[in-house]
Amino acid sequence: MKNRICQRKLNVKKQSLCTTLSSHALSERHNFSFDSVTILGREVNDRKRKILEMIHILSNSKSINFKTDTVKVRNAYLLNGKDD
Repeated sequence: MKNRICQRKLNVKKQSLCTTLSSHALSERHNFSFDSVTILGREVNDRKRKILEMIHILSNSKSINFKTDTVKVRNAYLLNGKDD
């Protein structure tokens, strides 16, 4: 987790557009509180963890994620039952 946060901080600092977070930070001039990150779920199985991450992204209407990696998630998996 620490590596992922450090990478996101670096992307924003370098003004890289390679992630949604850095693109959003640059285009909207938003500053993210990387020191206040909350873990929404834990899973040791990589495949299951990615599915959980996709479900959280799709369930959050305020998500800034590009959502390109969520197309495989079936509507049945969504927590709120919406088609976003």
